[in-house]
Amino acid sequence: MAPPLWRGWKWAMCLAVTLVGWDGSGRGVRGDQHVLLDTTKEAMLDWTRYPYGQSSATPGWVEESFTNFEKGINWRSYVVCDVGYSNVNNWLWTPFITRHDAQRIYIEVKFSLRNCDLFPGTALQCKETFSLLYYEFDAATRQPPPWEPESYKQIDVIAADEGRFTNSNEVIINTETRSVEVHKKGIYFAFRDQGACLSLLAVKVYYLKCPEVTVGFAHYPETATGSQLSSIQKVPGRCVDNAVARQVPHNLCKADGSWNFHSGSCECMAGHEPLGEDENQCTPCRIGYYKPQPGQARCELCPAHSRSLYEASVECRCNDGFYRALDDGKKRPCTRPPQAPQGATYHTFSNGSVQLDWQPPMDEGARTDTTYEVRCTNCGEGGRTPPSFQPNRFPIAQTSVLVYGLQPGQSYTFAIRALNGVSDLTNTSLSSVSINVVLGKSGSESMVQNIRVLRQEPNKLLLSWEAPPTASSLDDEVYEIRYSRADGSDNETLSLITKRDKAEIGDLVDRVTYKFQIRAQTAKGWGDFSPAMSITTDGLSGGANSILVSEKSETFSKSEMTVIILSVILIFTILLVVSIGFCRRQLKVSGTGKKDSDTLKYHGVDNGFVTESFPIVQTQLAIDEWLESLKMTRYSTNFHNFNITDMSQVAQLTLQDIVNLGITLVGHQKKIMSSIQSMRTGIDVSEGFLV
Repeated sequence: MAPPLWRGWKWAMCLAVTLVGWDGSGRGVRGDQHVLLDTTKEAMLDWTRYPYGQSSATPGWVEESFTNFEKGINWRSYVVCDVGYSNVNNWLWTPFITRHDAQRIYIEVKFSLRNCDLFPGTALQCKETFSLLYYEFDAATRQPPPWEPESYKQIDVIAADEGRFTNSNEVIINTETRSVEVHKKGIYFAFRDQGACLSLLAVKVYYLKCPEVTVGFAHYPETATGSQLSSIQKVPGRCVDNAVARQVPHNLCKADGSWNFHSGSCECMAGHEPLGEDENQCTPCRIGYYKPQPGQARCELCPAHSRSLYEASVECRCNDGFYRALDDGKKRPCTRPPQAPQGATYHTFSNGSVQLDWQPPMDEGARTDTTYEVRCTNCGEGGRTPPSFQPNRFPIAQTSVLVYGLQPGQSYTFAIRALNGVSDLTNTSLSSVSINVVLGKSGSESMVQNIRVLRQEPNKLLLSWEAPPTASSLDDEVYEIRYSRADGSDNETLSLITKRDKAEIGDLVDRVTYKFQIRAQTAKGWGDFSPAMSITTDGLSGGANSILVSEKSETFSKSEMTVIILSVILIFTILLVVSIGFCRRQLKVSGTGKKDSDTLKYHGVDNGFVTESFPIVQTQLAIDEWLESLKMTRYSTNFHNFNITDMSQVAQLTLQDIVNLGITLVGHQKKIMSSIQSMRTGIDVSEGFLV
């Protein structure tokens, strides 16, 4: 029977408690603890003990309750205090503990230990330590494990580092943590007492895991630590949803359950962006936004004239009527082909060539890469030789082109088309303007010139033109505009009379093609109608669709006849002056005795007015007045720059001289030469003077 001393001290150990050194997470442990056994959570323990029963030599381990209601403690614990016995060898071991994925298992023991000085002269065997041992096993058995010391591996001999209580009114709780490497299915832990007065208040068995984490858009699973206290395990990461690896991610799981040295990373895939402040989740782009490439950038609003119809869009599709060139990139706004070039005009030259000029389109489709191509649409008709172009390769960036090799008396239609980077992606028929060039023969000088569309609306057009080249300043021109549907569907031809060089034609049908012809009435009567020009009503086209150009002819017009009349009047004036000068000279000669042969004479004008010879008289008719009569005052500076100051010099000019003066328009050349020819018809020109 145990001495009273033992029982008294056992009960004293369950009195008032002062907790010292309690650390529920375990000292020095930072990882997640996966608990395999915790006696503080058990209502009863009923562990295996040895010796046990009535035949045992000592009382051994006894299960009791350890309470402190103020702190909410009510633990089942084991107490032993066989200091009054000799040869004490008390064993206590845990149930079988399955290790799961643990490679190293930790055991935390909370205990109190009495000082042997409290048993002076009464303790037969007193110690202030106990042994902690373990035994690995591949399967749990109903039989208790062997308790012989040689069957167990000792972990440590544990002493009370926090202290031992020295009176019955306090309990100093010590906490010690040890760990062992495990390889088999499970483990038993054993406590061996050899004469200590000891209370095992709480026992916790666990292993450490590096916690589940997400960093750099890579997810790392919960990972058990290695088998050694210095183990470091390299763990590959998995990119979070909607993310892709930029560099293969991995992390290091240390033995204390902490992660260290994350490397590599993932990033949100195209069409996804980081979610708010949480940089480890990727969310799809909203409708109306897009993201073309992987990365941490945010989704962007769709560029101009484009849209995204679905979440997670990697690009925005262009709106109807807009396009994106292959080399534009997904971030560029969508654009469209340009409208037709504006203000197309022409200049003709005497060598059968024409220079076509135009202005850029009013709307270039929100692009800056507009170019142009020019082609003759009817040059292959009738076996004609196609003309040549300079520059001779299209498209071009400039807004003019020279066409040469044209044949007189032929009609040519040139289409000027504006292009840009998206023109090939759609039908660009509205990007062209046509110019009809008629190289006329005799009689074409009476046609109106340079017909063009100034304004175009769905139901009306504003046309303008220039008077025929032969029109005179004395003419009171009247114009007739004749038009009808090009397809002849209404079998009706309408006409409009005006005295102005422009007219607005209304009551048209939208998007219908009409043919227009214009003729002028001068003093000589009505001229020929201009070649038919086709125009389609379309309020969206934004400008003129066609221009009619007619080459000047070589026939005399009313303007030229006016010049002839003025020339005759001029001749009468000159003859009058010459007559007066002749009389004076005759008087002077008779007074001086000079012979008539001493006076330089020229033949007079044999026109029914003068039949005698007269001396030289230089006329000073102003060049500007003559040019004004021809409506050619624009060339006044040209004449003065070449010191041509009187009509005698004008009368000697040839066609080449006119070209050298800088007068390059063929119609103007012909008008001026016609006037000079009229002078020569009634005047003999010699050595630069008129008689």
